Amino acid sequence: MFAAIYELTAEGVFETYDYAPVSILGLDGFHRFMNISVEGKDDLDDLRELGLLNHMKISTTTYGTVTAYRLSDKGMKMYMEVPTKMRTPIDKLVHCPRHKTKLMEIVCIGFEKYFFHCPSCDYEREILIFEIEDVSYTSTPRFIRLPYRKRR
Repeated sequence: MFAAIYELTAEGVFETYDYAPVSILGLDGFHRFMNISVEGKDDLDDLRELGLLNHMKISTTTYGTVTAYRLSDKGMKMYMEVPTKMRTPIDKLVHCPRHKTKLMEIVCIGFEKYFFHCPSCDYEREILIFEIEDVSYTSTPRFIRLPYRKRR
C-alpha cells in the first residue's frame, strides 16, 4: 500500500501529501531506504478505524510479516460515491492501460523492486519507491549575542 501511496503522491494526485526516505526492515532481514508518506500512513490507519479498509497480516517464508489492505464493502460503497472527477486520476493509475476495467496488482520482487502488474496481459510499470532523491540542504549559522554579564 505504501507503494501505491508513493506513486499517487509522486504523480501529484495526493497534492497535500509528501514523502521522505525511511529505513525499513526488509523481508530478507536487511534495512533499505524507501520513500514513505507519513500523511498516507496516518490516513490508512484512519480508514481502518472507520471500517472502510480491511487489513490482514501475512507471514512470509522468512518469518516476517506483511500487511495486505483491501477496501471493505463499506469503503467501496463510499469510494463509488466520490465524484468521478476526483476518482479518475486514481482509477487511471491502478487500472491497466490496455484493459481499462482490469485492476493491476502491486508486486514486490525481493524487496528491491515494486511494480504494477496486469495479470491479463503482463503489462508492467515500475514504482520507483526505492529511488531516493538527492536533495541538497543549505544552512546558515546564526550567532545570538547575549547581554554581557559580569561574573562574581
